[in-house]
Amino acid sequence: MLACQLNRYDAVSNYIRHLANELSGNFEVSIFAFHVDPDFMSKGTRSVDVLYYTDRREHSLHEEVKASLNSAQLASTLAGYDLVIIVTERPVVPLIVWLRKSRKNVKLVWDFHGITPPQFYSSVRRRIIETFRLGLMRFALRYCDHCIVHSNYMRLEIVKYFPRDISVVPFGINLNEFTNADRARIRAKYALQDTFVLLYVGRMSRHKRVAFLLEGLAKLHDPSTKLLVVGDGEDRMSLETYAQSLGVADKALFLGNVSDSELPAVYSASDLFVTASLHEGVCVPILEAFASGKPALVPNLTAMPETADGGGLLYKWDSINDLVIKISRLKSDKTLQTRLSRKGAEIVKNYDITNECKRYTTCIEQILQG
Repeated sequence: MLACQLNRYDAVSNYIRHLANELSGNFEVSIFAFHVDPDFMSKGTRSVDVLYYTDRREHSLHEEVKASLNSAQLASTLAGYDLVIIVTERPVVPLIVWLRKSRKNVKLVWDFHGITPPQFYSSVRRRIIETFRLGLMRFALRYCDHCIVHSNYMRLEIVKYFPRDISVVPFGINLNEFTNADRARIRAKYALQDTFVLLYVGRMSRHKRVAFLLEGLAKLHDPSTKLLVVGDGEDRMSLETYAQSLGVADKALFLGNVSDSELPAVYSASDLFVTASLHEGVCVPILEAFASGKPALVPNLTAMPETADGGGLLYKWDSINDLVIKISRLKSDKTLQTRLSRKGAEIVKNYDITNECKRYTTCIEQILQG
């Protein structure tokens, strides 16, 4: 499996760890990455080798370039495998080309998790880099045998560049991690008693539109409603400043990154998951909210209506008024909250990591036999 980096606090990293563990029951599995957090792969894994693209064992643009230049050497190593699963968009183009030249019968499978459109990034430099990477990904897909995606929206997104052999395998999370969490402890820690708690979990970058949520919070004019913001990113400082300018600094609590062991308790302490993201291939926090028995309020964009699927409410993505109306409705209507929570709990059973890994293994076996 070709990954980028495996970090704590990252849904895709957790997914890769679970998936590699499951596949290792049937196959010899190796993961190639730039960086792996200490002890991350040892958590609940069987016998998965962790190897590195470069000697530095860190992820940076410099190391990506270095790995690309050394792609012929790495390709000769990968040529010894029967199947290579790509779980990253970088830096695989020269590697894939060399693999095809060195061993044409190796199966190449792209596990596509979506790429944020370049225009959604804040800095010009990052937009240029992501535009370049998107072009490379489109080129690399030509050399692949199969593509695995995790929502029907992602299938429609990728079919423009890869119009054949696409499998939709739902994303998986560990449902057991989100049961019996300590709601009372978190609500006491952040003084949330007698408070309707909104929760956002994710990166703080421009396309996630945390600022939109802050504006909605300000427009609510409700001192008994607070927003917990979990995550970090390049826009965090500016968002905290923006919250102050809107007069909601006391109602918007920025928690930063929260450990995997603590996150279920934060979900449990909330009443409603909210997001204003402009682009999601799946939106894992919706699933985590459902696993925690919480409804979701999401914009009517990309894969989010598909993921929410009746376990939450949709609002018009460009309407703060609609966001505020839906928050108020959910706060006041306990019956609606309960109905949505029950629906979400049923939906999320389809995303159980154990079942997902079994479906994934079956898909891989079929690809190898094809």
